[in-house]
Amino acid sequence: MNIVYISLPKYLNDALFSSIANEAVFHRNIYLDTNEEPKKHLFSTVHKMGFDDLVELDKYLIESIDYYIHHDPLKNIIKVLKLKQRLANNIDSLLKELKPDAIITTSDMGGVATRLINDWAYKNKVSFFVIQPCFIDTPGYSLKQKITASIRYILCNKLLNLPVERHQFVYGCERSSNYLLLWNDDFASQIKNKRVIDHTLIVGNHVFDRCIDNKVKITVGKPTVLLCTQPYSRLIDMGLLKPGQDVLLRQELVDVVTQNPLIKFIVKVHPSENKESYFEMFSGLTNCEIIGKEKPFTEVLKRCDVQVSMASYTSFEAVIEGIPIILMHPDFLSFFDQFGSDVELRTNDIGDLNLAINTCLQPWYRKSFAASREIYIQKKLAFFGDSAEMVVHVIKELSKCKKRKLWQ
Repeated sequence: MNIVYISLPKYLNDALFSSIANEAVFHRNIYLDTNEEPKKHLFSTVHKMGFDDLVELDKYLIESIDYYIHHDPLKNIIKVLKLKQRLANNIDSLLKELKPDAIITTSDMGGVATRLINDWAYKNKVSFFVIQPCFIDTPGYSLKQKITASIRYILCNKLLNLPVERHQFVYGCERSSNYLLLWNDDFASQIKNKRVIDHTLIVGNHVFDRCIDNKVKITVGKPTVLLCTQPYSRLIDMGLLKPGQDVLLRQELVDVVTQNPLIKFIVKVHPSENKESYFEMFSGLTNCEIIGKEKPFTEVLKRCDVQVSMASYTSFEAVIEGIPIILMHPDFLSFFDQFGSDVELRTNDIGDLNLAINTCLQPWYRKSFAASREIYIQKKLAFFGDSAEMVVHVIKELSKCKKRKLWQ
């Protein structure tokens, strides 16, 4: 079986893809890159991840289409349509050569390249799988936003045959023939669209199979606390934070490092943020280390005893790894709540945060967290420890059905 993996945001995709590829060792695993990383470096990385082949799309075409779409697309419509057709032809030639039995990605709702590949899969009866990469909550959209998006969808996708706009506001399968692979029933219950649910399967999260034997460290010596940042300014644009709260949250991170000189802090900068700005923020503080994308997050987690974020997916990873978590700014959680009071502490201000860190370092709390973590894992992750085997089995069997036209 030939399996093609479409790269989207690498920090979400690569661990998922690698865990599947390492399980599907008797199949041909092909990494289809659409990013800007130099091929020489990427080829070495991809082979270490367990893939057999690396292929690339024409990134100039992808970048050009994206540029013109966001800069007066009507004025440049002829140019955009020509570029789109060139990209579609390239995809057609490439995929005919690769002969995929299955195509895997983490979203079918964004990017012209992904949508064109999805079109190709639909026309050629190749199974297309969307694997849950992280939490699937989406922020609420206003009526104006929905109307605007609908107009853009009709104009671009329908009238101009330019597949760049979404037509739904829930995470899942935009095309009903795609299959959505989720971690557990708890996530499936968040999807209200019956058409999406009809093509949803529960397979667990194969990235965390390696954590099956992880235990919570009860006694902590010299503590290390991990602070995971988020793109706070962008969260204001999304309506999840109020103007000015981004400044307060960043200052709270500086304050907690300043007020706890005996604790080692690691600041893990979000992939979409500028790491250099954090060097300036924490300038002069010797108990702080700034880390960006250069180190795998799992390696960073292993060095830490407590993890702090604002309801980030990184906190989910920390819980599964066996590390107590603290969630800053509970107002944010009124929209987004993927955890639960038994596996987290929530804070409103610097005083709360200092107290929460001290609590998370106490043996009595860590014992309680260990018990709550077991229950939480059962709720969130099906097939824990065997998920990679399950997802490869599902992909293989559904791809067979697709070819035989038994599942449409």
